[in-house]
Order: sequence, then structure tokens, then C-alpha cells
Amino acid sequence: MKNTLDQGKGEAFYMIYVEEQRNPVHIHQTIQSAENEAKRLADTLGLKVFILKAVKMVESLKYTQKKLYDSKDPEEDLPF
Repeated sequence: MKNTLDQGKGEAFYMIYVEEQRNPVHIHQTIQSAENEAKRLADTLGLKVFILKAVKMVESLKYTQKKLYDSKDPEEDLPF
């Protein structure tokens, strides 16, 4: 998988957000990879680290949508 937001395969992926830091840029294929990086950053920086999971992709071809996560409906938990 490329380290880009243009996944093309419709696979869910993970990113790391560190509190008070820049936006996430690296894509992790697995939760384990994301957890390892989150722990490393938390230890190194002493800041809160969040693991983000992509649950849906929206593309601007008149808003084509593709579900990326099937465990439960992620829209139930979205605040908007």
C-alpha cells in the first residue's frame, strides 16, 4: 500500500495524530503498526497520541461513497 491518501483499493487504514503537533501524514496498514508508532511517539514526545481509522471515503465524482469499515455503522458515532 502506498503512503498516500489515494488508496484506490477501498481498504481501511490508520493514521497517528499527536496532540499539539502537525496533521497526520503517514498511513499504517494495520492497527498493530499504528499502535507501535503511537507508543513510540508517546514515549518520545510525552504527549497524547491518537490512532485514527478511516471509515469512509468520499470522492468528488458527484460524491461516490465507499464504506471502508464494516464492524458497525460508524455514522452512529459521528458528532455531525
